Amino acid sequence: MATKIIEEMKYCEKCEIETVHRKNSKQMSWLMHLFLVVITFGIWIIIWILILLWHTINKSVTAIGNRWICSKCGKKTW
Repeated sequence: MATKIIEEMKYCEKCEIETVHRKNSKQMSWLMHLFLVVITFGIWIIIWILILLWHTINKSVTAIGNRWICSKCGKKTW
């Protein structure tokens, strides 16, 4: 799973202006898994489904602690 940083313009209550907020995000490489399914003649699809289930559960659990962070003052927001 690749970790990517998402950026969005959001209003910061501490700075009282709209600033860039950042958040970490984990994303699955769908193309790589599709390639592995093709070269293993479909056997990899079993592993892919297990990884997909783990990714779905893990993403919802880590989303609780993974909040937006203001790039100017460092305040964490939802």
